[in-house]
Amino acid sequence: RLPAQEQPPAPPVGPLPVAPGGEAALAQRHRPLNVRYFGAKGDGVTDDTDAIQRCLLQAATPLYPKFYYRAYVAVPEVFFPQGTYRITRTLLVPICGGDSGLGLINLRGEKATLQQTDPTQDILYVRLAYRNLIEGLAFEGGRRQIKLWSRNLDQGHIVIRDCAFRNASGYAIDDQIRKRKKTENPYENLSDMVEPYTIGADKQGLPVLTPVDEAPLPHYPFVSTCMRITRCSFQRCLQGLSLWADWLLMDDCTIETHPDMNGPAILSGGQLILERVTGLGHATPGKSQRWIEKV
Repeated sequence: RLPAQEQPPAPPVGPLPVAPGGEAALAQRHRPLNVRYFGAKGDGVTDDTDAIQRCLLQAATPLYPKFYYRAYVAVPEVFFPQGTYRITRTLLVPICGGDSGLGLINLRGEKATLQQTDPTQDILYVRLAYRNLIEGLAFEGGRRQIKLWSRNLDQGHIVIRDCAFRNASGYAIDDQIRKRKKTENPYENLSDMVEPYTIGADKQGLPVLTPVDEAPLPHYPFVSTCMRITRCSFQRCLQGLSLWADWLLMDDCTIETHPDMNGPAILSGGQLILERVTGLGHATPGKSQRWIEKV
């Protein structure tokens, strides 16, 4: 069982001046990066995609101190104050420390919802997920709500806690890895991994993610990560969860299935430990629903 982490400190009280490109937030390096400082409104009407993406990119800037051990960087937390943040494309949670860096950014919300208006677009793509904490956020709509991709980095640790996942047209959380070719021995060609998106840029230089068609690609047999999902709720997501971490503890969670879900609420490819997880099933006649499928 992974130890519970201590609650992070509350964000500072009092506004910082808004400046182009978030210079004010950068000047306060000891503080969380508040998405409001980058122009996000959180009113449920304004398209906050670009503002949030600028904040995420700021968290990965090379201007923060770097420690010369496995490309660790002093990464600030990205904070979402109370509100509903409307987004219209997939947000990239980038790596830190340059091309050889790692996924180290933490995301925290305070009664905050990320609402994806396009059911064909994901919400978050955590690239090279390695040491990430996601807590206190609600995810509404979209296809996949959190897509984790680690390139099978060894000794990864991911914690997702106090979050709500609602009405995804795909998986609420998906950490699976795909490879290009199926082999008779699934442990062969383990370096032949396919990143789930191609990453381009718009006119502002902000990332634009185009999903790769993963349907014909075989699964990687494992993801070398320890993960904990705690105190989370999953409500009416069409494909449930796809969880392939070597070790996963899921505790104090609730799952309510979508009536049209076909297949497992939890698709698991690693060691799965459940503690105090409850479920409520809704099944349309003809759908083959089940709680857990071990691959």
